Amino acid sequence: MYMRHSTAPTITAPPEASPQRGMGNLEQRRPPTDAELFNALIENSPDIIWIKDTQGIYLACNRIAASLLGQPKENIIGKSDADLFPPEVAEQRRAIDRIVLETGQCHAEEQSHSAEDGNARRIVDMMKCALLREDGTAIGVLGIGRDVMERRRQEKRFREREELLELVCGLAKVGGWELDLLSDMFSWTTEQARLFGFAADETLTLEKCLSMCDPADRERIRTGLARTMETGASSDFEVRLNLPDGAHRWVRKHWRATLADGEVTRILGMAQDVTERHELDESVRLADLLYRTTPDAILIIDDRDVVMDANPAFLRLLGYSLENVVGTQP
Repeated sequence: MYMRHSTAPTITAPPEASPQRGMGNLEQRRPPTDAELFNALIENSPDIIWIKDTQGIYLACNRIAASLLGQPKENIIGKSDADLFPPEVAEQRRAIDRIVLETGQCHAEEQSHSAEDGNARRIVDMMKCALLREDGTAIGVLGIGRDVMERRRQEKRFREREELLELVCGLAKVGGWELDLLSDMFSWTTEQARLFGFAADETLTLEKCLSMCDPADRERIRTGLARTMETGASSDFEVRLNLPDGAHRWVRKHWRATLADGEVTRILGMAQDVTERHELDESVRLADLLYRTTPDAILIIDDRDVVMDANPAFLRLLGYSLENVVGTQP
């Protein structure tokens, strides 16, 4: 086979049938040879494909491999890595080829390629495997790779968005969670763990989160989740957490269902820290209670010296009704 030769085979697809020919002529066509099928396979593959002999000489490569190396195919066939790459890169790749040939085991690696001007960097996931005869004798190395640069860019953008989301959620004190009913998997964000008093890297379960809630709230959540699973209805209420360190926290819980074919498959939820609002509400309630029950007379006026409000003690002291006081000037 030509894979053992050090000269380039001609890689062409089998000739296509002429539109004018009928089925009878198709039956008379010569079936493609193994070499033609092989050539068509590697040339039309979306992957990078090359073949080297046991001495590291390129026997074949497809157009995508040639494009990656920035050379026409005729400048690659018959050459070695030493002719195409810097010495340290060529020696490293040759060493891996030797290991593949000696062990007969495939080797996966990540390769970085740059154009001659240093621009247009590309990252390739490369798999190298030994080509063996039926008796197990190695006759060369097959390389199959895929340019993953765009995938890496997308992964980088995803990580950056995830970092931004974590930052925003941390500032807003909002955690997120997901319950996959098909796989029975519970997922959560870092802020979700923090809100419930757990370490960021601690493994959470739904029951573990529920254990931080007041018993009455725990049952409300279970009942709400059961209703969501059955009907797809969303829920929104506030619960009190009893944290491991003895502190208490108020959290707003909201979730909604995701349906497929009319069945609930996932529940997506959020938890928002509303402790400060609760404390403020409590402070306002206590201040209002003090304002209305204190024996001291209190009169509230605006910047124009117009009465805005008066507490019961003031009204009792002067014998006025609130309607007779509000809007006047003392």
